Amino acid sequence: MKKGTPLHRYLGRTWMVAMLITATSSFWISSFFPIWSSFGPIHLLSVWIIICVVISVSAARSHKIKRHKAYSIGAYVGLVGAGIGAFAPGRYLYQLFFGG
Repeated sequence: MKKGTPLHRYLGRTWMVAMLITATSSFWISSFFPIWSSFGPIHLLSVWIIICVVISVSAARSHKIKRHKAYSIGAYVGLVGAGIGAFAPGRYLYQLFFGG
C-alpha cells in the first residue's frame, strides 16, 4: 500500500493518538518493580513511546520520511516491550491468562 495517502494519514493519526492515550494512561498504574515512587521500567517505555510519537509526527509534517519511519518503528517496539512487561509474572494480565 502506498504511503502518504489520505488513508495512511488517517490510520497513522488514529494509531498515534491511541499510542499516546495508552502510554499516558500507564502512569496511573503502579509498577511491580518500582524504581522511583510507584514508577518502574514499564513507565520508562511509556516515556519512550511519547517521545517517539512526538518526533515521528513532527518528522512526517516536515517531510523527513526516514526519521518518521524510524521513530514510528521505535514507538511500536516500545509498545511491544510494554506489552511484554504487562505479562510479567506477578502482574494482573499474567494472573488472568496463566493463573496463579
